[in-house]
Amino acid sequence: MGLFSRKVVIIDIGNKAVRISNKKEAEFYASQFLKHCYESTELVNKTKNPKVFFERYSFLLENTEKLAKLEVFLKFKGRKPSNTLEYLKSSKEHETNLMIERAWEDLEL
Repeated sequence: MGLFSRKVVIIDIGNKAVRISNKKEAEFYASQFLKHCYESTELVNKTKNPKVFFERYSFLLENTEKLAKLEVFLKFKGRKPSNTLEYLKSSKEHETNLMIERAWEDLEL
């Protein structure tokens, strides 16, 4: 690596641009983004409320995109966040239909 070729990633967190320039910083933020992703995934997979579904799906996409930016500093086990992001984008219609089915089943009872 050259003298001036330092990696820097800028991520928007709470309407504030945060500069991440090393592995330690990336690990700190990644743990928070992962927590948000796990919580959002749980809600997206279980909710019957369209408002909750779409808000959390959007939040899940945002946090997965932030994790994908951190791939320059971190190695992830399993699927990379960038691959997960593409999967989430391509499966939104399918996931929406599953939520509609859950809501419909709830109405039929």
